[in-house]
Amino acid sequence: MSPLAGHSAWPITETHMLVAIGKGLEITVPAFTDFTPEVQNHIFYIGMRNLLQDAHASITPEKANGQDVQALSREAAERKLAALVRGELRVVGARETDPVKAEALRIITGAIKKKYQGQKVEEKEIRAKARDFLNTPSPALDKIMLKAKKNVKEAADIDIEV
Repeated sequence: MSPLAGHSAWPITETHMLVAIGKGLEITVPAFTDFTPEVQNHIFYIGMRNLLQDAHASITPEKANGQDVQALSREAAERKLAALVRGELRVVGARETDPVKAEALRIITGAIKKKYQGQKVEEKEIRAKARDFLNTPSPALDKIMLKAKKNVKEAADIDIEV
């Protein structure tokens, strides 16, 4: 496991970082500032291009349902860019490890889906709204957290014979 695992960002002041390259391999690379400006620009360009490509990759003619695929793809990429500018990162494969928060997120997501029932809203947008709600203190969130805590406790008390 990488010593940087769990970090949402790599501080540019670090002397190196481990980069997972697949097949269980990690390679230690120097700090970004150790590269020449031309190489830094290339690294930034390739990284930004990959992030923005990933953001719109799921937009297909079938999912566009007759709408302009290029326009929808551009919107998805621009939303990703705006999120990055705001400092928002989404780590692939990251899951909520706190069972109460995970249950609260499930409850919130269900409520948001119910609110938008019959409307065309992307699952990704619903998840983002649910995560934002979970991370914004409010009386409604307090109620949901109490319900989630109760649900988790009740589920833990269930004895199942298999």
